[in-house]
Amino acid sequence: MVFCTNCGTDWPEKVHFCGKCGTSLVSKPDVEQEKRPSRSSQEHPPESTETNTNISNSESTAWDEVISPMKMLALYSGKMVGLVLLGFIGLIALLLWGIDENGKLDYIGIIKLIITGAALVSIYKIFKMPETSEGINRSRKVTSMVVILIAVYIAFNYLGDGDDRDGHYLENFAHDVRNADYSSACSIMMENDGQFLSGNRLQECIDDFNQDCGSSGCNVEVSVLDTTNTGKKTAHTGNILAYKVRITSEKENGASWCDLWYGAKNINSGKYGMAFDNILIADDGTNFENEEQVSCS
Repeated sequence: MVFCTNCGTDWPEKVHFCGKCGTSLVSKPDVEQEKRPSRSSQEHPPESTETNTNISNSESTAWDEVISPMKMLALYSGKMVGLVLLGFIGLIALLLWGIDENGKLDYIGIIKLIITGAALVSIYKIFKMPETSEGINRSRKVTSMVVILIAVYIAFNYLGDGDDRDGHYLENFAHDVRNADYSSACSIMMENDGQFLSGNRLQECIDDFNQDCGSSGCNVEVSVLDTTNTGKKTAHTGNILAYKVRITSEKENGASWCDLWYGAKNINSGKYGMAFDNILIADDGTNFENEEQVSCS
């Protein structure tokens, strides 16, 4: 069937014009097709939205490609600055604790510095660990930190704290003489009133060692067997200490004997030393003279 769009009259399909008004006839499907929106008009908005999304994603990707290398550069720049700062701090620590007063490496101090750094890093790592029911909890953290601190304390006690009252400075003196380091050996030498040698007197000490031991040093061993506090002081030291030392000398065909050596701590520098002329004079006039032979037992 066809019908007239003007007057609405239905006609057989073979009729092409309306008999009432003469308007061209059309079929009903053709009218419905004209009223229904075209497919292209329906799909156009989604295509537009998809296009906009693609453009937005493309711009975002391009920006990420630019900013990611910048983020990486900033990240590693920060890490490099941190490493430089750590290196600078480590250098200062090395100068403070790894170099002795004579400008030489203090290996004990360096070892202590390494142990301290390792302990600090370990404690920090433990502190930053997340606390979960399956992992480490707070009590385990505290226990681990305490164990590390105890281990460091034991290590420091084993290495020693550099307190010369145990006689170590006398054994180091013998080591310097064996290695012909006469400047270091003479740095512990005092006048009989407890002042350290300086100027011509210091050079005199070095010259004496050069004359007696030569450029290769004297093969001598010194070990401290006992220390006694005399209770006497010089004008420039604390109490005078009497050290019983065992001496072994290749110059004496490997002979070994025991002497009393006297030393004291200078009140100005806080360092220990012994008399260059083998005598320390207490402020009450008492003389303490080295090389008094005693029994080694």
